[in-house]
Amino acid sequence: MKLFHLYLTEDIISIIIRETNWEAERCYKEWNNANLSNQKKRIPVNWIEIDAFLGLLLLAGVYHARQEALHELWSRHSDRPRDRPIFLATMSVNHFKLLLRFCRFDNKVTHVQRRATDKLAAFRDVWTMFVAQLRKFYIPGTDLTVNEQLVPLRGCGPFRQYIPSKPAKYGVKAWWCCDGAKWYPPNAEVYLGKQPAQEREVIQGERVVTTMVSPWYSSGCNMVGDNFFISVALVEELRQ
Repeated sequence: MKLFHLYLTEDIISIIIRETNWEAERCYKEWNNANLSNQKKRIPVNWIEIDAFLGLLLLAGVYHARQEALHELWSRHSDRPRDRPIFLATMSVNHFKLLLRFCRFDNKVTHVQRRATDKLAAFRDVWTMFVAQLRKFYIPGTDLTVNEQLVPLRGCGPFRQYIPSKPAKYGVKAWWCCDGAKWYPPNAEVYLGKQPAQEREVIQGERVVTTMVSPWYSSGCNMVGDNFFISVALVEELRQ
């Protein structure tokens, strides 16, 4: 748990709690105003619940449950060979669904205004704080590698990508800078495509590399990448 909170810090969890409670309050208020004879009472989300909720999401990934029906994780009679009583012991499936429904990471009051200039507005603050923690607790070795990853996404989004060469084909693309020996990612960036009011990137690979490795300039690290990222101009810049 201590390791968990090195990356999902008190500030990050506080944002999630505040915005989740705000969204739940808004939805409950709308329901109560429209259903005067069937009022619902809301219990504010607290720190322990959010910790447990995020922990179960990570654990679902450990169990490779991406294509598994949600209720099966809480089933007492699962056909899978490994029993998973921790889901049922942590919270009810209905409570988990409520948290999943109301979970938010930003202020919806200013969301539209911020999204006009940033497609990642709904997650920007939490993402920036998380990436800062990645760099804070790790000193890279002698080799850094820069590459891309397509994180599968079934839903829609303003920056969902289609890459036919990838197994998932549709998803969110991220740039990663990793330690070549340990695979640890001390830096990352979500690819958003062309941002509003911005011109199209021409030399994207070079820009990605310089952004990803700039915190380690003059450290003596080697930078490794495939032909999409490497150019003569970039090599000359990195040598300097």
